[in-house]
Amino acid sequence: MVDTVTMRVIGRPRDRRTKGTAMVAKPTVSPKGNVRSAQSGGGKNAFDGSDGAGTGASLTIAFYRVGATNDTNDTAATAQYVPRVDATVSALWIYPVKSCRGIALETSAVEARGLADDRRWMIVDDQNLFVTQRSEPRLAQVEVALESDALVLRAPDLPALRLPRSQPRASARRRVTVWKDEVDALDCGDDARQWMTRWLGSPASLVFMPDDVRRPVKPAYSLPSDSVSFADGFPLLVASTASLDDLNARLDRPLPMDRFRPN
Repeated sequence: MVDTVTMRVIGRPRDRRTKGTAMVAKPTVSPKGNVRSAQSGGGKNAFDGSDGAGTGASLTIAFYRVGATNDTNDTAATAQYVPRVDATVSALWIYPVKSCRGIALETSAVEARGLADDRRWMIVDDQNLFVTQRSEPRLAQVEVALESDALVLRAPDLPALRLPRSQPRASARRRVTVWKDEVDALDCGDDARQWMTRWLGSPASLVFMPDDVRRPVKPAYSLPSDSVSFADGFPLLVASTASLDDLNARLDRPLPMDRFRPN
């Protein structure tokens, strides 16, 4: 297993359905390598561990089925390797600020917490509880951009908010809650607090999860070393276009993939 790999958009997958075993587990990409464009050549497996040589059109993901041990008194999770799945990456998205608009990417590093910069910022209220579109649908109008040195937020009738991507070490730490997890986070300052409070109409602040903070994944569905950002529960959310097509076939009005906010 490696710390960082690269995922790249290589086009919409072929129209086919694949049977498989349902699993509640985090996908782990291995071995180290790059997923490259299908246009670069005709090999089947693009994830070959090379540094650029070779060609292909698919992403290889190693899945692990995770569950309780045989000992009923032991709640520790165990993992069983499941044969790899070849999948085509048709889109990549990150949501730097949890519950705000996403950013479409052509390529992304895959880190221990998930895609780089995904859900590293989060909005909290004056009780340090996380705030999402579930209670504040106006967050769906907040546009997010990542520049080389800044996080930029934009909303209708408000001036753009620019914040440094690297929070100063002296930033105040606060204990925040996301679902049932309490973790340390860095406060992004008064400008962010005033901007977010003005937009939502109630006290709100923006916080950032620094590298030295670890939020474990739910033990029943993970390995002991797994960690996650401010995402709801897991480092990656993978949705298939076949599943969306199946859902839309049952609806009067089709839904786009971004309604489900997958990576």
